[in-house]
Amino acid sequence: MARASNEPQQLLVEGQNDQHVLWNLCAQHRLPETFKVEIPGSTGGIEELIRDIPTRLQQRTLQTLGVVVDADRDPSRQWERLRGALASTTAVLPSAPASNGWVTDAAGPVGPLRLGIWVMPDNTIPGILEDFVVTLIPDTDNLLPRARAVLAELEAAGIHRHSITNRSKALVHTWLAWQEVPGNRMGTAIGTGHLRYDALPARAFIAWLRRLFDPTPTPTAV
Repeated sequence: MARASNEPQQLLVEGQNDQHVLWNLCAQHRLPETFKVEIPGSTGGIEELIRDIPTRLQQRTLQTLGVVVDADRDPSRQWERLRGALASTTAVLPSAPASNGWVTDAAGPVGPLRLGIWVMPDNTIPGILEDFVVTLIPDTDNLLPRARAVLAELEAAGIHRHSITNRSKALVHTWLAWQEVPGNRMGTAIGTGHLRYDALPARAFIAWLRRLFDPTPTPTAV
């Protein structure tokens, strides 16, 4: 994986799936390319990301740093780990993130910073990226209930191989395997319209990105 960039506006994610989903959401919403989506370290993952944040904060070119992480089974633990990673700044994190994501201005080790955190899927509940992606499947889709039923049947029979923690991954990728082009990536499914980029959860996430990286209010039409 490439070394950390010196881009003034950076968004850190845990892995390639996150990166690909974000790229496609931003493209569909025509978000200006004012920031770079990066996977920290050599392997990605939450451990690399947490370790990488203090180093990023030392970059003199850095102006804005956003972080997207999975809540996993314990959102409060992830939040506390991020609080520790930002300890060299003056940022005061609330006890828990707001449902619309967290954004603040603070002083960093080498200058002023704008900071933001989004905890997948929606800042309030346990889960991962795939739990967010499930919410982008159209309400009228008739394959999702079938995919849920198949997983439930496998689990009831005790012959499933996915962990319950990874159930949403199994669900999403089962659903993707049943599309016209089986096995497309989640980000690709956003681009093809199989996943709704305009679903409410996607709009909330994009609104957070705009607050973080483009905080200038859009002039209202007269």
